[in-house]
Amino acid sequence: MMYYRLTKKDIKQILCCISIGTYISEEFDSDTLKYGPETVVIFIVERTLVNINGEESSVRIYIKIKNKEDKVPVISIHEAEK
Repeated sequence: MMYYRLTKKDIKQILCCISIGTYISEEFDSDTLKYGPETVVIFIVERTLVNINGEESSVRIYIKIKNKEDKVPVISIHEAEK
């Protein structure tokens, strides 16, 4: 967030880009203490961002969420590994 100066509003807009077209995979979440034993869903969204040096580039953003009945906690959101 800091390298690209992303605000909470920016993150929310990135999360709104999640779709079946950005779906990558599902996996079992072994961290059951915080969210419970459920499957997590992984997406990669590509967005144009401006870094702290003012350089604009296309960035692949890795998003891991857990689909629960009453909420959708975001477990991880960061620049995807190349």
